[in-house]
Amino acid sequence: MKNHIIRKLASFMSIVLVMSAAMTGCGNDSNKAAEVSIERKPEQVKEDVAEVVEEVNETAEEQVPVQEEVKEVSYVDLYKEAIENFVITKGNSEEDLSKYRFDLIYFDEDDVPELVMGKRGYYVDLYTVIDGQIVVIIDNWAYGAGGNGGYDYLEKQGIVYNSNSDSAGAEEYETYWKWDAKAKNLENAYDEELCMRYVYYDINGDGVTDFTDILEGGLTDEVLYFYGDENITYEEYLKYTFPGEYKPICGEMTYDDIMSKLN
Repeated sequence: MKNHIIRKLASFMSIVLVMSAAMTGCGNDSNKAAEVSIERKPEQVKEDVAEVVEEVNETAEEQVPVQEEVKEVSYVDLYKEAIENFVITKGNSEEDLSKYRFDLIYFDEDDVPELVMGKRGYYVDLYTVIDGQIVVIIDNWAYGAGGNGGYDYLEKQGIVYNSNSDSAGAEEYETYWKWDAKAKNLENAYDEELCMRYVYYDINGDGVTDFTDILEGGLTDEVLYFYGDENITYEEYLKYTFPGEYKPICGEMTYDDIMSKLN
């Protein structure tokens, strides 16, 4: 379409050149000028040329793709929406709101904070933003019962740690998770659990070391270390850990506090 119009414009331009040559290029020789046959008057040619030029310009404008302005979604807006959805799901009465706690932490390596939501001592959620979309890292993880003291993280390293005790503290299981932003998944750092077991004795003399012996004072300070069922040394055990200054993943701010901070 555009090529057709351009050819049309070129044709009109050639007519203009012929007219110019006929009228000025032959001096005062009126006979030669009269021999040039011109079907259109100069005024008509100018109008036709102007019309073609306008058509070319309009066609060019139509063919230039209009780039729509893409508004970048702020993590602030996404978090505010997530908070509102959270309180609607859990309960948004004044009594319910007083139980919830929120926070902004730097869990992964970028400069966008992650959102913590939950009920302290019961459960916790953790969210981040990737490519303009909110992504769940931790979804309603329970703690505060059964020896589970909660979850900790290494700032800007994407590491989550949990210590869960059993048998009245005689066994302590440790778990590490690593955040994979590309897969958008929090994965176990190891295939097996890490466990520290305190040695305890058969206090009641029934031939079995069990929970009763622990309660009666059979627990000692001697510790055995395990990777799954494999008994390993303390030095080997340390190689499975991620050292650093851990911080708890639990909210400190009320609903009003977090909304005020995001505003």
